[in-house]
Amino acid sequence: MASAKQVCLLDWGFFDNLRLIQKTAVNLSHAEEPASSYQQQIALAQISDGNNLFVMHSKGCEIWAERQTAFLSFAAKNGYERANIQVFRDRNGRACIELFRFAR
Repeated sequence: MASAKQVCLLDWGFFDNLRLIQKTAVNLSHAEEPASSYQQQIALAQISDGNNLFVMHSKGCEIWAERQTAFLSFAAKNGYERANIQVFRDRNGRACIELFRFAR
């Protein structure tokens, strides 16, 4: 994460944990649902910067599933897809958290 320009969080529950682990060495931001034109501008800026990392809960573990779905759909509509996906699993092998970047 240290190589990321920004770590964009797509769901609830990451901010304080990552801030504690990284000791504020990483620029954390929330990736909001791109509902308004202003939010769409911010989302597109986050998505289009290949130096940004995104963190979200895996399917079935998400808190705000609609926000994640809307954000990923917005990225796809603008020609971006998830790349370099790393999946973190719990001790039972279930996918819980995904870390990725966007690419064209």
